[in-house]
Amino acid sequence: MVETGTDKGLGSCVFASALLRNGRGRLITVDVNPESGYLIDGPYAEVVERVIGDSITFLRGMDTPVDLFLHDSWHTLQHEMAELGAVRLAPGAVVLSDNAHGSDALLVFAQKSRRRFLFFREEPRDHWYPGGGIGAAY
Repeated sequence: MVETGTDKGLGSCVFASALLRNGRGRLITVDVNPESGYLIDGPYAEVVERVIGDSITFLRGMDTPVDLFLHDSWHTLQHEMAELGAVRLAPGAVVLSDNAHGSDALLVFAQKSRRRFLFFREEPRDHWYPGGGIGAAY
């Protein structure tokens, strides 16, 4: 698994928990901020590799195909498209974007790569935040 945009590392810990429960797999999480990922500790750190650097450069240099990819870094159409173009996906890989409510990059990627596309919309009740959404291409 590869995640771009570690931030605090909460999502990384959720993925790590699933990997630990399944008994196999690794997560690589990439962020430009050297202070990111401070929540990745204890047993989670056993299955998570933190990379500090540019996500596109890192993705272009990866030799191993990725089974699950999550774009959660810089939320511009150009950057998301560049990450989607740089990642080397395994056959049957799942691609996620937590920016699918603000960009159609994953939808376009899904269409070009002949994948199905799903969109899961957040609908907060009685909250100032209108909600975002997560896209999945598979």
